Amino acid sequence: MAILRTSVGTLLLLFASVLACSDSPSAPIPPGSTEVDLDALFAPPTTSEIYAVVADWQSRDVSAQGYREEYTAQVMLAQQTPAILRVVSHTVGGVRHYGAIVVPDDAAPRSLAVS
Repeated sequence: MAILRTSVGTLLLLFASVLACSDSPSAPIPPGSTEVDLDALFAPPTTSEIYAVVADWQSRDVSAQGYREEYTAQVMLAQQTPAILRVVSHTVGGVRHYGAIVVPDDAAPRSLAVS
């Protein structure tokens, strides 16, 4: 859930920065307005908007810190395949992210795809 909140927050920040750029194709929507200019909303980004987003992302430290294994358990997958479940976490930019990793006991190293 934290990953989803972070992704949505990043998307909203990107959207707000695109609308705030001075060379946007139309005037900003007044506060409190319920109408949305869909042409402006879905207009291709300008070169300066793209450079602004690239510069913003280049200034960020997105390296994972503080890796922890939160939980480990033996589980059974379909067709009674034993596996290890690991719930892991790390922080990026002060926000802790969680994920689950399930690996069948008989899986050869480097044989499983990540999706």
